[in-house]
Amino acid sequence: MVGDGGKTNVVEIPTSFVGRDAERAILADDFDQATRVVTLVGPGGVGKTRLATQFAIAHAETYAAHGGGGAWLCDLAGARTAMEICAAVAAALELRLDGATSEPSVIAELGRRIAQRGRILLVLDNCEHIVREAGATITAWLAAAPRAHFLVTSRVALGIAGEQLRPLAGLAVDAASELFVERARRLRPGPSFGAEELAAIAEIVRRVDGLPLAIELAAARIRVLSPTQLRDRFALGLLARPGDASRHGSMRGAILDSVASLDPTARVCLARCATFRGGFDVDAAEAVLGAGDVLRALETLTDHSLVRSIAAETGEARFALYETIREVATELLADDAERGAVADRHARYYAELGRRHAERATAHGDLAAVAALALELDNLIAAHAHATTIADAPLALAIALALDPVLATRGHYRLRLRLLDATLALASDPPEAFAPAYLARAQAHRELGAFEAARADLARGRALAEQSGDRAALGLADLRLGELVEIGGDTHEARGLYARALDTLAHAHGPLVSVRTADAHALLGHALRREGELAAAEEHIARAVELYRIAGHREGLGAMAYEGAAIAMFRGNADLARARFQDGLVIARALGARQLEAAITSGLGVLVQELGELEAAITHHAAAAHVFRELGNKHREGSALYYLATAYLERGELVETHAVLDQAAAAIAVIGAQRYAALIDGARGAAHALGGELAAAALAFERAERAAAACQTETTLLATLAIHRLHLAPLSTEARRSEARGLATQAPADDTRLAVRVLALRDREPPSVRATWIVRADGAAFRPPGAAADVDLSRRHPLRRILAALARHRVDAPGNALGLDDLLTAGWPGERIAQTAAINRVHVALTTLRKLGLRGVLQSAERGYLLDPTVAIAVE
Repeated sequence: MVGDGGKTNVVEIPTSFVGRDAERAILADDFDQATRVVTLVGPGGVGKTRLATQFAIAHAETYAAHGGGGAWLCDLAGARTAMEICAAVAAALELRLDGATSEPSVIAELGRRIAQRGRILLVLDNCEHIVREAGATITAWLAAAPRAHFLVTSRVALGIAGEQLRPLAGLAVDAASELFVERARRLRPGPSFGAEELAAIAEIVRRVDGLPLAIELAAARIRVLSPTQLRDRFALGLLARPGDASRHGSMRGAILDSVASLDPTARVCLARCATFRGGFDVDAAEAVLGAGDVLRALETLTDHSLVRSIAAETGEARFALYETIREVATELLADDAERGAVADRHARYYAELGRRHAERATAHGDLAAVAALALELDNLIAAHAHATTIADAPLALAIALALDPVLATRGHYRLRLRLLDATLALASDPPEAFAPAYLARAQAHRELGAFEAARADLARGRALAEQSGDRAALGLADLRLGELVEIGGDTHEARGLYARALDTLAHAHGPLVSVRTADAHALLGHALRREGELAAAEEHIARAVELYRIAGHREGLGAMAYEGAAIAMFRGNADLARARFQDGLVIARALGARQLEAAITSGLGVLVQELGELEAAITHHAAAAHVFRELGNKHREGSALYYLATAYLERGELVETHAVLDQAAAAIAVIGAQRYAALIDGARGAAHALGGELAAAALAFERAERAAAACQTETTLLATLAIHRLHLAPLSTEARRSEARGLATQAPADDTRLAVRVLALRDREPPSVRATWIVRADGAAFRPPGAAADVDLSRRHPLRRILAALARHRVDAPGNALGLDDLLTAGWPGERIAQTAAINRVHVALTTLRKLGLRGVLQSAERGYLLDPTVAIAVE
């Protein structure tokens, strides 16, 4: 008997539904494309029921139209047999099945009744424990009711013909944070969360992989813990509703409910999967897990949504655990008598895998090998941690050296240093095999500006290499020492070390000798270029290119594209320089080589600056300085800031010039690179002279010449300073210009030509009065260039504070944006504002500042807002 004729039993849940727009659209498209069974699969707590319910609510009218049967929710959590499935569906549809008594007849009768409803959507919720029974029953109904559609939620696929699987993952961070905030606000009404609390919330939702149940359970703790406290105390045990013993009363319960359905082999494999970090593939699982038929167990775990399948860039299948499931798996692993052996197998497997990839990456610059190392970075770090825990020095050494190529290429210098420190701490009396680790650590120290530590490690590494007769390592030690010497300013001594390295490598053997030889030619070319010997430099660069190309070494070719561009730029061939810079950028970006990309970006800045494109130059230099600062490379940061300052100097913006030169000098002072110390003070002296401060200019030139005393072989540097000195020479304009041109011709380089262009500024209008924006103390006012009066913000406190924050950030980090959270904290310190209202406030404030006169200066960027680095701004 048909019930009361209603079209749905789905009730709107009072809490808001966050995210899942894409998933709802995919479900609608599935059913529109004649798919009749769609199964939402995913771990407990991922939000399958909520998504299915919302879909049914949104489409109930559609399924009820034109005499259709509507949308119905049938909870099968309590069903254990096909008869109980039928009973639950009949109850949901308000049907009585009179007369039918056997299971087949009941299924058939209910199928006929469903067919009578016409086009109908049945949501069958919680099917994972009755997959076989549900699959057989739905198959029968599909045949009996051709207009019926079934939306199934399950942790396990049904495995029936025509089933469309839709795996459901956690929410993205933004949507997950929004869900946390919405649920927390219901429990703790009041002011909105501040920037620090929002950051803590983002960290919490990342830890639970965006699983909605975990987020709701975490948000429930907000009554007694702040977001920062919850983040700091975070553990799976907190994700529970006190007194709620239901399957969704805690994340642990939801996960253990799934674990209970596993066979013993799959349960052991799940526990041992906790050993992996950042995903793993089938080969790794079979090598590490050691528990019977691993492939079959992985299939079972994936089917039960306890292990998720993720697509790697290589196209091969990889697997990973949700972090909440990992915690349960880790607890299970603690009871596994073989856990130590599993960890050993994991460490040795990844040590060997890393060694193979590292050899290809180092000897050939193999892009795929670098990418493979990056993909397994977390596993390799975990393997290294195990090796250090069990004090296995050779194993730790193998893993650290395997990681070195990807960490060096991608600029992870601090992590590189930490791993090498831990490795070398295991060997107080290191054997000769540790020579490469000392040489690698020396390079990490150098990139981070710790030159004395680098020298000490080079000495240790060289001594060990001499003991073993490892000529390849000896040659590398000389190359690394030469780089330190060259940064210090003595290119002649550096060239001697590079030449000695070449001689040593000529008698060496091994897979890396060819690449190390290419490195030696590259460094010789670099030193000769700095000495102005461009023809000789080109010869060595060409030889390096040849060797890198034979080896297929992409990173080396990218670095040589930069060197070739620099030589072309020194010769004044802008078109060739630009083309070579672009070639290098393509390679650097493909490798993820951030330092190389930033170096090329800075080189492009120098090139466009020479072509008179000063705004583009400022953008390039500021971007490069930002990356070098993030990487911790003070030497290169100081270099990029120096060139940024010279671009401001060429625009005649002396306030900005001095501010950025101060930053450049601070970076260089950390490492004592005399070449850049000389260049910085040379530019500072020119800026003082252009501003009419001749005494200050003379002092700056004296400092520059003292620094240059360490760089007497660098003819281009000496010529640059000599040109700057002409600002104070008692010569006629024409005589000054003629002498400057002569010096630049004798030592052709971007620096000498820059000095000539700056010298020409002294015969123009005084640059100190060039159009400059002025920001008063604490943002109380600002004055656009040429304006007769300030724009007063003294009584508009949020605007004043936001402008002050932007101005300070402009000085501290040119070209870098301030995020909305930072601007909110600056404008309304200590206030708790609802998130949407907070965003609106910041946008209104920024719009107001633009209307007041900052429209052309206040810019939006990918990560926030900034004051245009190409505009001159004086901050009081």
